[in-house]
Amino acid sequence: MVRYSVRALTVLVVLVTAVALAPAGPAHAQSRAASVGDQVVQKTNVQRQRHGQRTLRTQACLTTMAQRQARRMAKRGTLFHQDLHRVARRCNVRMAGENVAYGYRNGQATVRAWMKSPSHRSNILERRFRLIGVGVVRKNGQWWVAQVFGRK
Repeated sequence: MVRYSVRALTVLVVLVTAVALAPAGPAHAQSRAASVGDQVVQKTNVQRQRHGQRTLRTQACLTTMAQRQARRMAKRGTLFHQDLHRVARRCNVRMAGENVAYGYRNGQATVRAWMKSPSHRSNILERRFRLIGVGVVRKNGQWWVAQVFGRK
């Protein structure tokens, strides 16, 4: 998890790892990725509602930045965070945060794992966030997921 605010910079990095999964057929890769991404958004909002926070709205720019990050991580075969200063500038947000993960079987399992990690949970439940973008890539049978949060 990394969080960036124009007023104060706070950087926390926690990387989530998990077990490898069996590969999926290539014909369904795009639709399955969209489904996993939708699950991440939906389950994130379920957690926010359970904890008295507003639901997040998807934003195209944050989704684009999350998708690029998921592709970069899958290509390199390692988890890492992107420069959230750049995300904030490009997406015109004053505050941004990010969770990354790989290897979980679906979006629900990914969010469940993030909720067990104090720093990832903190991003999901951050009351100031209003926007979300999720990127998902499947490579070598593993889902790579980037979740980017923002506030205008």
